[in-house]
Amino acid sequence: MLVHMTVKEKIMEALEGAIKDASRPMAIAFMQTPIEIYTDCEFDWDINLKFKDGRSVNQGDFSVKCGKSSEQEDAVDALEEAAYIGGANSEMWPEVYRVVKLNFQTFLDERDDRDFLHQPAEDLDLETSNFFVSIYEVIDGGADIERWHRKAYYFQDMLEGK
Repeated sequence: MLVHMTVKEKIMEALEGAIKDASRPMAIAFMQTPIEIYTDCEFDWDINLKFKDGRSVNQGDFSVKCGKSSEQEDAVDALEEAAYIGGANSEMWPEVYRVVKLNFQTFLDERDDRDFLHQPAEDLDLETSNFFVSIYEVIDGGADIERWHRKAYYFQDMLEGK
C-alpha cells in the first residue's frame, strides 16, 4: 500500500535531517564563544517552501521561534548545555532535538487551517524548499545583532542524509 505524505508531514521528516546536520556547526560556534553570550539568543527556523507550480511560502510568513521568543519551550538552554557538555558530538543533542520538534509540531498544529499544509508532499520542490536557521543575539537594546549561525538546510539534502 502506497502512503501519501502531506506537506506538513514532509516538513517534519526533513526537520529530522536538518537538526542532525545543523548540530555540529552549531556546537562549534557555541564552543568558540563564551557561553554567557547566549543567555538571550534567538534560535529561528524560517520555513521556505517552494511548490513545483511556482507558488511559494517564504520566511517572513512562516518562521518557528525556538529561542527566547518561543511561545513553547526555549531550545537555547538545551543547545547551550549540549554545546557545553558534548561539544560537536551529535549524540549529546537529544534534548535540543526534542525541544525544536515540539516547537515545530505546535507551530504547524496552530496553522493547520492553511490549505497548503494538507497538499500532497509530491507537490513540493524539494531541491529549493529549505529551512533557514539563524542563531543570533540582539544586543545594545537592538542597536546591534551578533549572528552566530546562519545557514539554509535544503529538504532534498536533509531527506537523503537522514
